Amino acid sequence: SVRHQETSTNHCGPLPTTPSSTLSWIGFTEGALPLVYDSEGVLRALLPQANLMWIPLADLRVGKRNLSDTYWVVSASDDALKCVLCKGVTYPGLVSPPRSVP
Repeated sequence: SVRHQETSTNHCGPLPTTPSSTLSWIGFTEGALPLVYDSEGVLRALLPQANLMWIPLADLRVGKRNLSDTYWVVSASDDALKCVLCKGVTYPGLVSPPRSVP
């Protein structure tokens, strides 16, 4: 259910994704706005002011130099999206934690 200004609404159904894509990330903005990001690079928000419809906010495919590059969503605020550019891979590389040397 989605709570907005002292109201509660049950919202059921499939998450909106671009046809033939998969869900890459789901989260909330700092202002508790639900977001979904799919493997095709489209970010959508469930907007109360749009009668609780999922509205595309950004298409990160636009302006990509290499078709094999992807973005990994790190965080979202009400006015910004932070992503890591993954060149030629789906997920960012992991850095191993520092180790103690005897």
